Amino acid sequence: MPHFSFGHSSLSLSNASRTHLMGHAFSPITKKKTLSLRVSAFPRGGKDALKSLLDVGVYLASQVELNSLGFPKTPSLEQANTLYKNEAMRLLKSGKGNEAEELLGKAIEECGYSESDYYLAIILAEILIFKGNYQQAHKCLEDHQLPSDARYALYKAIVCTMLDKMDEAEKWWESFTEGRSDSVIPNHPEHQG
Repeated sequence: MPHFSFGHSSLSLSNASRTHLMGHAFSPITKKKTLSLRVSAFPRGGKDALKSLLDVGVYLASQVELNSLGFPKTPSLEQANTLYKNEAMRLLKSGKGNEAEELLGKAIEECGYSESDYYLAIILAEILIFKGNYQQAHKCLEDHQLPSDARYALYKAIVCTMLDKMDEAEKWWESFTEGRSDSVIPNHPEHQG
C-alpha cells in the first residue's frame, strides 16, 4: 500500500507502491451506466488527479471571492470546473457545504446520463471527501464510473481507505499509482472479458 506523508501544505506519495495491477475481486456493480465519452477530455495521469483534489484545498484557503455565474444545464468539462466547482468551493468555504452538495446534486439530476453527469459527480465526490462524508462519496463514485479518469481511482482509494475497506483500497491505490492512460477499473463493463 502506498505511504503518504501529510504536511501543512503538501501531500506526497512515496514510490514504494507496487507497479503492477493485481487481480480484483469486487462485488458486482449494482447500478451501471453506459456512457459514450471522449477519453481525451479527462485528466489522464495521477498528477492531474492529485492536482484536481488538491485544488479544492487551494480554493478553500484562498481569499478570492468567487461570483456565481449562469450555470449551463449540460456543462462541458471546462464549465464544470470553472462554474460549478468554483461555486461549490465558494459555498463550502462560507460554511454552506450542504448547499454545495445540493447545487451539484440538482445539476447531476438535470443533465442525466451524459459527460456532464460524470464531470459534476467527480466534483461532488471531491466536496464529500473534504467534508468527511466518505460513505456518500463512495456511493457517488460507485454510481459514476469512467475508466480513463485517474481521479476516479484516486478518490476511490481515498474513500475506501477512510472507510477501512483496506483490500479494496489497496487495489485502487495500485490502479491509481500505475498512472497509465489505459488503466483498468475493476468490474467496469468495458473491461469485462
